Amino acid sequence: GDPALLKSLWSHEDDVTIFGGVGHSDSKGWKAVETSLNNAGQLHATDVVYTYEPIARQEGTTQGYLIQREHYNFSDGRTADLHVTVLLRKENNVWKIAHRHADILPAERKSDKSSK
Repeated sequence: GDPALLKSLWSHEDDVTIFGGVGHSDSKGWKAVETSLNNAGQLHATDVVYTYEPIARQEGTTQGYLIQREHYNFSDGRTADLHVTVLLRKENNVWKIAHRHADILPAERKSDKSSK
């Protein structure tokens, strides 16, 4: 419903980016990213079950990253499985997202995972 919490996790600087956002579009700059996050925030938390599998992460003094697989199961039966990379940086001693890139997992990866 309310995307305010999601938006608070992001840097509001003009160099923030999302690749593969809602509708698989790319957004650059806070105004464009905020629009994408507003669209993503239209989905209510009760309408989706979200899980993730961490792959790698690294934290430096001012920058860090997360690499993970994300899985979304929507209440209407749809699913989405993504490879996700998130770049973070410290702003005023608080970690903020500076970039997120998401790609749909190839079908063969999903079938490999389910056969194990």
